[in-house]
Amino acid sequence: MWGIGHSGAAVVLASADPRAKTFVLVMPAFMRSKEASGFPTALLKSAWDDRAANVKRHKNEKAYVRVWPESEEDAVTQGDGSPILKGIEMWEFIDGALKRPNAVGPEFENK
Repeated sequence: MWGIGHSGAAVVLASADPRAKTFVLVMPAFMRSKEASGFPTALLKSAWDDRAANVKRHKNEKAYVRVWPESEEDAVTQGDGSPILKGIEMWEFIDGALKRPNAVGPEFENK
């Protein structure tokens, strides 16, 4: 699991989950309670419910939550399925941050 900026802080929060084995933080931004307060309530509830269900079933099922926009258009899209971090500034940040690893051609799906 890896994260850039606010995703780095989310990775730190996720490190409490025993299912996660490796963490990479790139420019982690920490704001503690302010960090969590920016997440949609339904998303946080879903994440905690998913974690509780996995613990109860003794399973390690993956879940993916989009933090960063995937395009300039996606950065300004609202509604279900939109990324947590929105706005052109967020798109420009992540687009620039991913240029170097994407140029190398990572051997994994870079989310």
